[in-house]
Amino acid sequence: MASPITFGVEIEYNLATLGHKQNPPDPAETRQLLFPRTDEINEVLRLHFKLGPNDLVPECIRLHYNYLGRKKAAQYSVMNTLKSIGFEVQDGTGESNPAVWEVLFDDSVYPENNTQYEWFPMEINSPALPFNPASLDLIERVCLVITETYITEANKSTGLHVHLAAGPTTFKFRTMQKLIVFLWAFEHQISSLHPEERQESMYCRGFREQSSMVADFTEKWGEPPSILQGITEFYKCPDMKSLLSAAYCRSHTKFMAFNCENALFRVKQPQEPFKPTIECRQHQGTLDGERIVQWVKLVAGLVECMETIHPELLLGLLKLVQHETWEKTRNEKRNYLNKARLGPILAEGALTIIDILEFLGLSESADYYRDRLFPVVGIDIRPHISTFEWDTEAHEGDAGSSLAASKLRVDKKAMLKIFQRMMIAGAATKDGDGAGLDFNPHDSLSKVVREDGQSHELAPPFDLDKGDA
Repeated sequence: MASPITFGVEIEYNLATLGHKQNPPDPAETRQLLFPRTDEINEVLRLHFKLGPNDLVPECIRLHYNYLGRKKAAQYSVMNTLKSIGFEVQDGTGESNPAVWEVLFDDSVYPENNTQYEWFPMEINSPALPFNPASLDLIERVCLVITETYITEANKSTGLHVHLAAGPTTFKFRTMQKLIVFLWAFEHQISSLHPEERQESMYCRGFREQSSMVADFTEKWGEPPSILQGITEFYKCPDMKSLLSAAYCRSHTKFMAFNCENALFRVKQPQEPFKPTIECRQHQGTLDGERIVQWVKLVAGLVECMETIHPELLLGLLKLVQHETWEKTRNEKRNYLNKARLGPILAEGALTIIDILEFLGLSESADYYRDRLFPVVGIDIRPHISTFEWDTEAHEGDAGSSLAASKLRVDKKAMLKIFQRMMIAGAATKDGDGAGLDFNPHDSLSKVVREDGQSHELAPPFDLDKGDA
C-alpha cells in the first residue's frame, strides 16, 4: 500500500511598501501600500530593543527602530490577511509548528533596483498538508488573496521550495532509493523545467555536482562516477542513513536542488524535531497559484510513481541513460563540437522530461510543461563521457606496447560499464518475490579490479530478506 504523501510549500517574494513620507507612484493603485504600527507591534519592538513601556527610543537606534517597525507592520498585515480567510498563522519567532501557516522575513531575497517602492523580503510557509485537491486549492487561495491585496514581486532572487514526506515520517527506504536514483539519472531532464538562473543557483545544486556520493567516489577512484556508476552506488546503499548520506551535500548543507538534509537528520536523531522531508528547491519564485500547484503535482507524482512502479518498467527507464554520451559544460565551443559529433544531449533530444512524464503516466504534468522547457545549462566539474567501441585486434601485437596498454585500459572501462548495466538490471528488477538477476558477492566476476589494485564490488545493493527500513 502506498504511503500517504504530505507536502508543504515555502513561497518567497518581495512585498511593496511606501517609504517614509513617500507619495504613491500610481494614485489609481488600490492595493495596500501603507502599514500603520499597532499597539501590538509597538510592544514587539520594545521587547526587541529591551525598552520599558515609558522609555524613550534612543536617537542612536531610532532609524533601525522605525525601519523594523515598518517591516513588522507589513508582516502582521500579511498574517492578518491570511487569518481573515480562516488560516491559523504565526510569525515564526516561536517554536515551529507544522500545523500552522507562517509569515517570515527572508534575507536571501532582494528587490530589483530602481523601483518606486520600498520592498520587504517575505516568505510564506504552509503547514504540512495532505496531497489532495483540497490542499492544492488552499495554495491557490493564498496566492490569490496575497496578490489581490498587495503589490508583490517574485524576481530571480526568490525560490519556491516544496517539502515532501509520508506524513510524520520519511518515505519508505525502497521508495526513497528509487526516487534518488531517478533524480540522479534524469537530472538534466528535470533541470530543463527551470530557467538558467535556477539551474545555476548556488542554492540548488545537483547530485552530479555536489552529492557526497560523487565526492567520495572521486576521492577513491580519481574521477567522478558515470551516470551508470552513480546509479549503482546509490543502489548499493543498504539502509536509509547511508542512502541519504550519499545524496547529502556535506560542504553546502541544504543547498541542493533536492535537499535530503531534513530527512537525514530525522533518521540520525529521531528524538529531535527535524522535518522528515525531502525539499525540492529548484523551482523559481512565484505567486502564481497554478504554477505552484503544477510543480507540487509533478514532484509528488514522481514519489507516487516510485512507490508503485513495476521493477521491470523502472529498469527499462534507467537503461536509457546508457545513451547519454556527453554532458554540457561551461565551454560553449566544446558543447558545439560535441553536439555536431554526437547529436543533442539526451535531455534535449531523444529523451526529454516530457517523454519521461508520459512514460510514468503523469500526463497532466507532461501537458502543462510541454511548451515550458528551458535549455540545459552546462556544469563545471564533470568531464565529457567518452564512448567505446570494441577493438579485439588492438592486443594482437606487442603486449607491452603503449598502444596495447592504452587499448587494455579502454577495455577495462568498457567491461566495468557492462558489469554496471548488469548490476542495475539485478537491482532494479528485484521485487518482493526475489525476482530478477542475482549476483554472488564472493564471486570474482562481481568485482572489478582497478589499476591501483583495489576492487570495486558490484554485489547486490540490498538484502530483500531484511524488509523495508
